[in-house]
Amino acid sequence: MAGKNNANASLPRFDIHSRYDKQAYDALTDVSWTMFRAPMARTRTYPFIAAMIVIILASLIVYHSRYSPQVIAIHVVCIIFFALAMPLSSVNGKHRLCKKAIAKVSKETEFPFDVRFVFSETSIRAFLPGNQVRGVAYNRITDFISFGAWRFLFFGQAAYMIRQDAFESPQELKEFEQFICEKAQLPMVVMPAKKKFQV
Repeated sequence: MAGKNNANASLPRFDIHSRYDKQAYDALTDVSWTMFRAPMARTRTYPFIAAMIVIILASLIVYHSRYSPQVIAIHVVCIIFFALAMPLSSVNGKHRLCKKAIAKVSKETEFPFDVRFVFSETSIRAFLPGNQVRGVAYNRITDFISFGAWRFLFFGQAAYMIRQDAFESPQELKEFEQFICEKAQLPMVVMPAKKKFQV
């Protein structure tokens, strides 16, 4: 009986092929930025930018009668610059992060590439290019994220990326989500995604 149970444990519950392409890394970058980089920016970068805006604005209010139109114009331009710096820093940061990730993986294998994931009762095996096989236990999963058409299994700041169209039906996708939640003992967190990540 024990041998039979062990054999069943090694059988795949889900056998999935996922395409790792530019869109996949764009989606991963968006999620990673929200989870890891944005909190850091809110506590470090954004307070500095906000302080600079307040200082310039206060100077303009207190001393505007002494300033020439040119100096006032410079203050206004500086305020606009710092105000735009917050959203622009996020966009540029995401772009650099995605570009860096693709450049790194492109050095190791031909890009884009396919990854096969086999989910058994006890572990996940990832079959990577170059005949590489990596195994990981479910208790190593730190976050399970639903992001538009993507499902991400995070292990710290690294992640497995799976598109929902890798599943044969919505029912299989639902069963997979329940399976991961049970095995990892984690809820699936649904993150809002832009329209380009919905399909």
